[in-house]
Amino acid sequence: MGLRIRTRFGDIRAELVVVLLLFVASGFVNTLDLQYRGYLNTFFLPVVLAGFFLGRLQAVATAGAAVTMVVWYAILHPTAFAAGATPMQKWVDIGIWGCFLILTAAALGYLYDYRQNAHAELTQAYNGVLQILSKFIDTADRYTEAHSVRVSQGATAIAREMRLSHSEVEDVRVAALLHDVGKVDVSLDVLRKAGDLTAEEWDEIQKHPEDGARMVQQVGGIMRNAVPLILYHHEKYEGTGYYRLRGEDIPLGSRIIAVADAFDAMTTHRSYSAAKSSDEAMGILRKDSGSHFDPKVVEALRKRATELPG
Repeated sequence: MGLRIRTRFGDIRAELVVVLLLFVASGFVNTLDLQYRGYLNTFFLPVVLAGFFLGRLQAVATAGAAVTMVVWYAILHPTAFAAGATPMQKWVDIGIWGCFLILTAAALGYLYDYRQNAHAELTQAYNGVLQILSKFIDTADRYTEAHSVRVSQGATAIAREMRLSHSEVEDVRVAALLHDVGKVDVSLDVLRKAGDLTAEEWDEIQKHPEDGARMVQQVGGIMRNAVPLILYHHEKYEGTGYYRLRGEDIPLGSRIIAVADAFDAMTTHRSYSAAKSSDEAMGILRKDSGSHFDPKVVEALRKRATELPG
């Protein structure tokens, strides 16, 4: 319960908090010396930030609240914002100020909405490329068709159950989708071999996390956070994985992908093993909990198991 409350507070946008604090500060400043109408302009700062970070609706709402506050205060305090002007001139000035404040909010909000639409289109294209790439990865092995997509779905469900932030869930989703990208450099004969692998072939297979991490590292940008998750997704909780990391030293995203990867491997038919039921696979994961897998991640998968394919 405590973790959920902390997560909810963590999801509150920092920009909204800043806007609210600036709004309160502006209202307080305007009570310090009511003879100077110039103090009204302090309300432009929270309105500008609301328009830039939160959008047109929030910006206009902030401006409307500011105008309402000032008008109400001016009614209660007839000498407020006068500074030698006639009552009529004072209200004209307040009216002009209020109009400009609302227009500023609407204009900046429009720019925010335009930026968000452009970002949405870019995100759609980005996800499309990821889906195409994941299909390309899975074609290397006819027994793992759509494996990357299923692992990504499972890892995302686990990350959400563990109350990771939105950005952390996205990192896990992307890393899980690309966790096997390094296999494109592995020989098809090795990937599709039904029998036991030789020492040389096993060494080739073990290089795929490093190769995949290097490929994604070259892309950089928003995918850079996926690099360590891909690199260490074959680590075991007890420290006997590819790089001998253990326990909490293994990135949480890697521990999540390892569980989702194992679950999908066990519930999918392969040339060397028949598919197990979800209950059977879950039983094996729980048996290996604390040795191969992070117990907290296994428990999170158990809670979300009904949402997973397999």
